[in-house]
Parts: sequence; structure tokens; C-alpha cells
Amino acid sequence: MGERIILCSACGTRNRIAAGQRTVVCEGCKKPLSVKGGLLADLARIRWSVVFLLGLAAVIAVAYLREQSTNTPPGKSSTFAPDLPQIIPSTPVFAESPVYITPGLVKSPRNPSRAQLTLQTKAGANYYVKLVVPSTGAEVMSFYVRGGQSLTVNVPVGTYELKYAAGQTWYGPAHKFGPDTAYAKADEPFYFSVTRTAEGWSYSAWTVELILQRGGNLETTSIDASQF
Repeated sequence: MGERIILCSACGTRNRIAAGQRTVVCEGCKKPLSVKGGLLADLARIRWSVVFLLGLAAVIAVAYLREQSTNTPPGKSSTFAPDLPQIIPSTPVFAESPVYITPGLVKSPRNPSRAQLTLQTKAGANYYVKLVVPSTGAEVMSFYVRGGQSLTVNVPVGTYELKYAAGQTWYGPAHKFGPDTAYAKADEPFYFSVTRTAEGWSYSAWTVELILQRGGNLETTSIDASQF
């Protein structure tokens, strides 16, 4: 195991030399011998030894991993799997709470006359109505009418535009009847006047029927919430 046989190229003598010996001469003709082949053989042996050790380490590693997977408790995974949140589609819900409002005037004019406006409604929707000055949009008065009820108010003398918001549940002046609020305005202005006659003073009076269907006596146009 610790010796090598090197053949002399000059005389053919087989020379036995110790492992690791690099400078030698032939025992027969005394000429220097080449030991390159022996060095390559040593390197080859070292290489195969390294390959053997690496292979042995790989076998040991595979056996260890199999043992770990076998010892994994039932119901659990040996691989990492993060818990992902369950995605549940949701329907948007209006966050505001309903507000109770007493039918009648919401904003009263300072100097109402005896001119009158009567609003009649049908069940199915509630109404938030206001009278505004057409030229400026200034609100003169406003009132709330429940569906199926009527309301009569005194109105200051002047010409006004009637606008209303309609819906089921009232959420306050800022949100009206929520996202489903319907907005509209009367196509023609309302003129409230006072006239002196032989019998005394005569005041104009309007009766308007608010309904969300055809056949009413008020021609209206739908408007955007920003125009209300």
C-alpha cells in the first residue's frame, strides 16, 4: 500500500519505491526515473476518495430528511404555508344612521304672507321640498312631507323655483335619503302674489301633487344632487 513499481524506460528494470518519494534512480542502470505517473496516480486516488466521501454525505443527508418527514405530527405540514385571509365579497352599506324628522317646516321664512302652497303626496316615498330664488338659488324655505300626507304652508310674496328630494329613509340634511335619493325640480316657476280687490286682499294659492309616477299635475326634470 505504501510502495509503487516504476518501470525504467532505459533498461526495463522494475523499481520498487516508497510512496511519496519523488527523486529516485534506476536500480539497474542508475539513471534518474520519472515519477510523474506515480503522482497522477496519487491524485487520482485522492480524487476518488473525495467523491466517495461526498457520496456518503449525500446518502446520510437523504436518510435524515426522510426520518424527519416520517416524524412529522399528523395533521401538520413540514413545509411553510402562510395563512391567507379569506376574501369575502361584501355589499357596500350606507354608514349613516336614519334620522327622525317631524313633518312640516324645516326652514321658515321671516315674513310669510297669506299666499299658500299645498303639497299632496302618495304613499311610497317621502319628500324634502324647498323653494329657492331662481336667479340666485337662495333657499327661502323648506319642508318635509311624509308619503301619503299633505302639507299647507304660507309663502312670502315672490317667484320661486320648487325643488325636491325623494326617498324612503331620511339621513339628515347632508345625506337626504342616502345614495338612492331622487332629485328633481319643477319645470315652471311658482309666482305668489297678493292683489287688492273690491272685497279686500286676494292671495294666490298653489296645490301641487308630488308623485313618482306619470299622471301628476307637476311637470318636473331630474337634477343632480349638486343642483339641489
